[in-house]
Amino acid sequence: MDEIRIFFKYEKKETHPEYMFLEALGFDKNKIKFAKIIDQLREKPQSSLELSRNTKMTRSAVIYYLNILISRGLVEHYNHKFYLLGTRFTQIVQHMEIQTQKTMQELKKLAKEIDKQK
Repeated sequence: MDEIRIFFKYEKKETHPEYMFLEALGFDKNKIKFAKIIDQLREKPQSSLELSRNTKMTRSAVIYYLNILISRGLVEHYNHKFYLLGTRFTQIVQHMEIQTQKTMQELKKLAKEIDKQK
């Protein structure tokens, strides 16, 4: 049986490692804007208004990008502030690894249910 690969293949195209990290996670488009937000959140949790001021982006744009980061599991919203799930990229990857393992376990349960039906 062939090996199934569930990872992004990326090549070093940028001089900024943060951009390569984001590209590997599928943030090809607007990675500079995502990087600005992540960079700010690495310093401290912030509101969307604070992020807007600090990144020089409109608040609506900041909220748009934050919603994407939240949906991907990299950012959480709590008490009117946005939090990056780790102040270091290694912490973020560790969090993602745990979430991926949980997702795979749920997928396995679902696959067993489907197999029982057939």
